[in-house]
Amino acid sequence: MKRITKYLKHGKSFILSENKKILIKQLTDSIQNKGLKEGIQSFLHQQHQIQVERYIKQVIAISKTNATILTTKHCLFVANLIKSHLSKIGVVANIILDKPANGYADHLHYVICPQIFSELPPFYVAFQMEQSVSSRWFNSSYFKQLENAFAVFEYSLVNVEYLLANKMGLQQIFYLPIYYFADYANYLSLPEVTTEEYDVVFYGDVNNQRRKDFIAEISKKHKVKILSEVFGDELLQELRKAKIVINIHYYEGALLETTRIYECLSLDRLVISESASDMEHHVELASIIDFVPLGDMAIMAERVDFWLSNETLRKQKIIDNQAQLSKISNQFSYCFYRYMLAKDLISYQKFYPLMQTSLNQLGNFWCLSLPESQDRRRDFMQDNKFNIQVFNGMRHATGWIGCALSFKTMINHAKDLGLDYVIICEDDVEFYPNFANRLQLILEYLTKNTHKWDIFSGLIANLHPDTKVLDIEKYQGEEFVYIDKMTSTVCNIYNASCFDSVIAWDEQNRNAEINTIDRYLESHERVRVVTLLPFLVGHKEEQHSTLWGFQNTQYKEWIENSTKLLHNKIMEYKENNK
Repeated sequence: MKRITKYLKHGKSFILSENKKILIKQLTDSIQNKGLKEGIQSFLHQQHQIQVERYIKQVIAISKTNATILTTKHCLFVANLIKSHLSKIGVVANIILDKPANGYADHLHYVICPQIFSELPPFYVAFQMEQSVSSRWFNSSYFKQLENAFAVFEYSLVNVEYLLANKMGLQQIFYLPIYYFADYANYLSLPEVTTEEYDVVFYGDVNNQRRKDFIAEISKKHKVKILSEVFGDELLQELRKAKIVINIHYYEGALLETTRIYECLSLDRLVISESASDMEHHVELASIIDFVPLGDMAIMAERVDFWLSNETLRKQKIIDNQAQLSKISNQFSYCFYRYMLAKDLISYQKFYPLMQTSLNQLGNFWCLSLPESQDRRRDFMQDNKFNIQVFNGMRHATGWIGCALSFKTMINHAKDLGLDYVIICEDDVEFYPNFANRLQLILEYLTKNTHKWDIFSGLIANLHPDTKVLDIEKYQGEEFVYIDKMTSTVCNIYNASCFDSVIAWDEQNRNAEINTIDRYLESHERVRVVTLLPFLVGHKEEQHSTLWGFQNTQYKEWIENSTKLLHNKIMEYKENNK
């Protein structure tokens, strides 16, 4: 509640003004009866908090149809990306460069580079665009601006880890990578450019020695057009006249300047860039951008010379880039609408149709993982010897709702792909040494008996005491145990027969006792569950739950108890069916 009040410290008239607060304090201080004084103070505090919550609900309701994007001139490309995505869901957004003369509007503002502005709106999403490799902007004042935001967008996974290491909450941070804007010039109604006047263009701050050195090296053979302090349509028209745009880092260990690169790609320009310290996060650009080794001015000059000497190849490269970019999953769209859904700004019914072209899961074995939890993802990838594709999980202010939305989305996608089944694990799964062989045998059995089961449970973390063993079948030395309940989503196999049941999960039901995804499935009468003992997988105790916030060691006792309980029920079933 303190953070909500912070959002509204510049709030509107119904929130107590400083003069009113002083007057109330004077009145309550004059009351001698301690109990009466505390009662009045408590009542006033409660009323204030009720008003604050009411205000937030009003702002969110308005923000479903109206929004404002506050940006610096340097980031108009990002502002237009946001505006275009808002327009697709019926939100009318205007772009501004400073506080309006009549003040900020009473709806959500998307503030790009918030540290640049002397006064921020009362209710805003901060788009953090600085590089954590430089501490120039990351001071206490800037962190306070980020902490006071309704949410924080972060374009870089390296920066996400930096923010988390500096005690910002995971719940507030949303990864939002910059991406290609197809047909950008037409979107802005830019006049056609018929000639490429410049061989080489660099745009950005050139008051930097390493950039000057690169430009000097290239200028030995080719004239470099420098665009500095040029913005908006004028900048875009100048870029469209360039045969080649070069990207040179300001810092030696810089992150890749994806805003600049994707802006140029969206204008169908060929880009030559230095490699960056975070290249592992940009593998999709490896065959699109002509990357040269970090700090290697000579090779960049050679690549400039190569492309300018091969006009046909250069033009074909641009055509090939367009084709490749159209096939890459648009993670800006996915992550932006993922944020909207997490904050209840759009419904799932509106979200999923928008996402179908952004989902590109391969195979039928997927791992649910949050991109913002890079430590868990790295740990999982070290153990991923099975070609499991990572799925960027959904988010919600209430963690278990985000988890269930992830499963609903994955199963929806599996159905769209026409899969017979899909295996889904979570990124804190523990694969036992015999996992691959057991999984092969399990799939062999399940495909032969596809009509008998809906969900194969690889681990049951909290077996319901009323669980009944319905049947036991032996196959190749394993006992397949059919039960009527299950709890856990660490690693399961979902038959196409249960897809509709999972998709029917209702995200509007916020009762955690009955509507977490595993409890929902557990109570579903038509879901037939099969499992093995010992379980197929384990649960990494050293990891922390992104749903509940505690360390996984708390699951250990539950799993041990579930194992004992299931064993006893199997023994009882066998005894009764001799």
